[in-house]
Amino acid sequence: MEVQYGLHQLVTDVTHGNNVLDKVFINRPDIYSTTVLCSLLKTKHSAVLVRPVIDRQICNRVVAKRKKVSLYDLRQCNIHCVSKKFTLLLFAITKSDVDRFQ
Repeated sequence: MEVQYGLHQLVTDVTHGNNVLDKVFINRPDIYSTTVLCSLLKTKHSAVLVRPVIDRQICNRVVAKRKKVSLYDLRQCNIHCVSKKFTLLLFAITKSDVDRFQ
């Protein structure tokens, strides 16, 4: 899952016995961290605390610097579909114009 979707697992410490059962996947490992803590409850599981590494204001500035990019799917099947709909739209406009002038 990490390679396929570009995610990183944050939990590296054991959370139950000798195993890492609790997993947290994230796409921005540079702004979050995890800490494994002993639970206050009587259980074999440890608690996982996830928190941002950087200040919230810095994080907001990082988001504000994002640039909006338009992407177009230029596969032939999509071009054909758009062309067909555009032709139908032009036909509808032409037919209504003709009806209006008669």
